[in-house]
Amino acid sequence: SAGPTSPVLWRVHLSHFLMEFKHLAIERFVGFQIDEKAQVLVKVALSLQEEAPDRHGEHLFVVDDLRAKCPHEFGDDPARKQPLDWKEICNYLDVMCQDPICEMAATLHGKYKLKVRELSNAIKQMILEEVVKQKVGEAGCRLYRILLRRHAKRACTSKGQQKLELKQLAEQGLMPERDARPLLMTLMQL
Repeated sequence: SAGPTSPVLWRVHLSHFLMEFKHLAIERFVGFQIDEKAQVLVKVALSLQEEAPDRHGEHLFVVDDLRAKCPHEFGDDPARKQPLDWKEICNYLDVMCQDPICEMAATLHGKYKLKVRELSNAIKQMILEEVVKQKVGEAGCRLYRILLRRHAKRACTSKGQQKLELKQLAEQGLMPERDARPLLMTLMQL
């Protein structure tokens, strides 16, 4: 038992910190992809998910749950703050369900759930693309993104990856072949 002369020992709850950092990254990603209101909605949805997760760690929520937990007004400027109504929340959730970069949410019989795994994967991809951009520049990153997204859309077959010719990659990357070849060689060396 700890007495008054015993040292106080602390420990880090690493899994909780990682979850908090992941949620913060997801909130920022959604704010970057859509806007500040969507970021706040995702923050509230993540807090709902923490309150009552199911056996898979997910929580289905309805618009009314989300609206009840939302701040009453949005915006930085006090003169322009406005409440978010039910229809606007539905519109934001529909946009998140249909985002072309990353399907952020899914709907099931009037209930929604955040796709945390897909959001996390999109964040990882963006970080990876940023590193590639720093190493080989914007044009090289474009080529890398083409290859990566082609792979992610299951353009790979069980017999091996489908290949793109240099001409196809250059066209899709909006550059001449003479510029694409050295960038691809640099990408292979990373």
